Amino acid sequence: MAPIRTSWWILLTGMIYPALAHADDSSWHHWSVDLLVVGFAALMVLRYRNRVQELAQAQEALRERDERLKLALGASSDGYWDFDLARDVIYRSAVDMDKGLVVERTFTGIEFKHRIHRDDVQKFDAALARHLSGKDRLLEVEFRMQDGGDRMRFVAVRGATVKRNGEGAPLRIAGTFRDLSLMRNAQRLSRIAEEVIESMQEAVAVTNQSHEFVMVNPAFEAMSGFKVDEIVGQSSALLNSDRHDPDFYRRLRNTLEQLGQWQGEIWQRRKNGEERLLALRTNRIELDQDGERLFVSVLADITERRHDERRLERLASHDGLTGVASRNFFMQQLDQLLERSSPNDGVLGVLEIDLDRLKHVNETLGHDTGDELLQAVALRLEACLSPGDLLARLGSDEFAIAPTAARDTDALVWYAQFLISAFNEPFPLRGRQIAITPSIGISLWPEHGWDARHLVNAADSAMYEAKGEGRNTFRFYSPARNQAIRDRLEMERRVRIAVERNEFLLLYQPRYSVSSQRVTGFEALLRWRHPERGLVSPDEFVGILEETGLVVPVGRWVLSEALAQVREWRQRGYQDVSVSVNVSQRQIRDGTLQQFVAILLNELGLRGDALEIEITESQLMDDPESAIAQLDELHRLGLRIAIDDFGTGYSSLSHLRRLPIDILKVDKAFVADLPGDSDSGVIIETIFGMARTLKLGVVAEGVETEPQARFLSNLGIDEIQGYWFSRPITADNCLPLLEGKGVRHATLRSVGGAA
Repeated sequence: MAPIRTSWWILLTGMIYPALAHADDSSWHHWSVDLLVVGFAALMVLRYRNRVQELAQAQEALRERDERLKLALGASSDGYWDFDLARDVIYRSAVDMDKGLVVERTFTGIEFKHRIHRDDVQKFDAALARHLSGKDRLLEVEFRMQDGGDRMRFVAVRGATVKRNGEGAPLRIAGTFRDLSLMRNAQRLSRIAEEVIESMQEAVAVTNQSHEFVMVNPAFEAMSGFKVDEIVGQSSALLNSDRHDPDFYRRLRNTLEQLGQWQGEIWQRRKNGEERLLALRTNRIELDQDGERLFVSVLADITERRHDERRLERLASHDGLTGVASRNFFMQQLDQLLERSSPNDGVLGVLEIDLDRLKHVNETLGHDTGDELLQAVALRLEACLSPGDLLARLGSDEFAIAPTAARDTDALVWYAQFLISAFNEPFPLRGRQIAITPSIGISLWPEHGWDARHLVNAADSAMYEAKGEGRNTFRFYSPARNQAIRDRLEMERRVRIAVERNEFLLLYQPRYSVSSQRVTGFEALLRWRHPERGLVSPDEFVGILEETGLVVPVGRWVLSEALAQVREWRQRGYQDVSVSVNVSQRQIRDGTLQQFVAILLNELGLRGDALEIEITESQLMDDPESAIAQLDELHRLGLRIAIDDFGTGYSSLSHLRRLPIDILKVDKAFVADLPGDSDSGVIIETIFGMARTLKLGVVAEGVETEPQARFLSNLGIDEIQGYWFSRPITADNCLPLLEGKGVRHATLRSVGGAA
């Protein structure tokens, strides 16, 4: 400004001096005053102009400073704050990055604190107090603060005292603040990601573009056996398995380069050399800041799972006990074989093999022995196979074979005989030689069916026919025989319904004493009262009861009904009357017969002499040792034991001597031809003589004529049973016989007299 002022003064002097030189005194006075006024005015204008220029320059400087502050705040993402402690007012200025504008706000101290998160207020107050007290030169604190909406944001505040009073007390604090929300969220997400990766059960590995390990998690260390410092920087080829050729790894890396991802199963080698099957999923990621490419791999060890799946697949397709194919797998294989076959190639046979009396092995030697026998049978059958033959265990004691080489019936006959001969040699198990035979049913493709299901069903039907023919043989499928089997299955179903509906009843056939001419007891006979057919013969259903095991509950019902009837008769005064009940071998083997009878007698208030147990000779000989033990227990209850149908089996005299029996019942087959058949007479006489030697009673069954009764009486057999005296009758019709009514006394006396 000095040069400008000088020039103005020179100009003014140049104007005034000439005027003074030509003026008189009076005019001089006037001119001097005017000149001074003009000069002063000019000076004032000049000063005002200078002041305006200075103010404009100051405003421009201030604008530039604000612009620089705005740029600085925007570039640094920081805001400016100013805290007037005396007025308790906070001024805040920050750049809205989205709008590019400076946003200014003013708060009171109370309003500001209300915006601070309640958990961070104490931290802010403590930091402010430390600075105001001089403990901290700078005020530095991070806290959460509510923004203009409802969101909480992380804020970092930094500042210092910029104004104090005369005593040095702070009056004003100013500084900057920064919104840390994005950074904190990024740090939080990064921390979460790290924790997730660290805690993942799946192994995680990060490799670079050169396929070198950059980072691995603990699960990867555990899976691979390598520690992080041993593997980071190493090539991923360190884990390559010899199960994959180099081309496999080359293709894998090419896929990663082209598609940026790869997923599949891969074998890798652990540090100790063990190879494990892994499920691998790899994805490529690119880091924005420098364009670096990394590959993130997630691996899971599926070795055991694959083993388990294969075991499950094998369990689904193979029998768990014997290891041969299961029923379902056999059916699938057979259907596939049939699809490839042509009738021009000849027949294709399916043989179903059932082991005869395996149940007997299970019941006498235990199911463990039975299982071992099945395993041994499977091995022996496998030894009989030719390449391409199919073998399966269909279930329980049934196997099936489809021999692919035997393409005509003659070859199948030879093969069936060959299989039967394979069982000639006993099976050595647990120190025993166990002999078992097969029953074989054969079906033919395409004659008996076009698919596996029909062929197996047909072979099953033929197998039952083989069993019915005496076992240890084979039969081809026959539709007529199949119908008979269907009828039997239907009968079995109907018998089960009869048990559920209690359609059974008891009839009683009296046993007559020739010498005393009176009824000594009754045999309880089971009958089926069919709702459509009426009374059904026991020959049609007793065998089914035995095979299905229903004979045990039905047998208990028979004992309960028969003994209840004996109690009624004894209550009427017939104290010596008794009832005989047939029991099966299955009831004996059940092991609860003695206990059940003891409880029943006790409940009915009867002595043991009220009951006589009948068991057939053949049943005794199937397992004499077990039968002797069971019958001993029954005999101790006071029961009498009778051998029914004696003479038709193959009793051993040594066993008879040991058996706790009281009565022999001569089978009606020997009585039927009397008195004309001398052989039958000799047999009966021999039985009677043996019985007297063993001090056993004898009862003749099936006596239907007077000559038969006379002949038996002459031999000394006192008790008879049969149609000649009485057919089986209901319980109500038994009382007249007990009372002696309706008996042919003359005939009986003449017979008795002959005795």
